[in-house]
Amino acid sequence: MVQTFRQTLIIIIGIIAAIGLITKTFDYMSAFIPPLLSLMMVVWALEEYQKKRIKYAWLLFIFSLFPLLVSVQIFLLN
Repeated sequence: MVQTFRQTLIIIIGIIAAIGLITKTFDYMSAFIPPLLSLMMVVWALEEYQKKRIKYAWLLFIFSLFPLLVSVQIFLLN
């Protein structure tokens, strides 16, 4: 179930990025990509935690904080 949710997030992120590039409105669409990437990395960390790879899970969770901070900065500046 977690893997399906992660794959769905990957598809959604790809669609948003493609729509932004095709319609040349990437500056509006780019605000949605960092929080979705952060959510995808948290889901990936949960998947690794279920596989008993605790070190990789913590590493992914820590790395997921960077896109989250970027998204907060984007929303505060706009």
